[in-house]
Amino acid sequence: MITSTLDRTCFRQRRDALGLTLKDVADKTGLHLTTIHKLEVGKGGGVDWDTVAGVMQVLGLTFSEVCADPALYALPVPALAPA
Repeated sequence: MITSTLDRTCFRQRRDALGLTLKDVADKTGLHLTTIHKLEVGKGGGVDWDTVAGVMQVLGLTFSEVCADPALYALPVPALAPA
């Protein structure tokens, strides 16, 4: 499951540092705010890499900042669509 390999605390910390609400991030990513919340707290099952990548892009996070398992650095990460 993807969420078990993420340092989920960094999503909330960055969102707070940027002064963004869950709704702000949801609006910018096109995701439901419940999806953003589940990513931050790790509930509701896994999320796909496209979802993680979209939130990372909005929050300006890098893969190394969100990955709790350095062994995953070797995995391909999907390309992000231009903002």
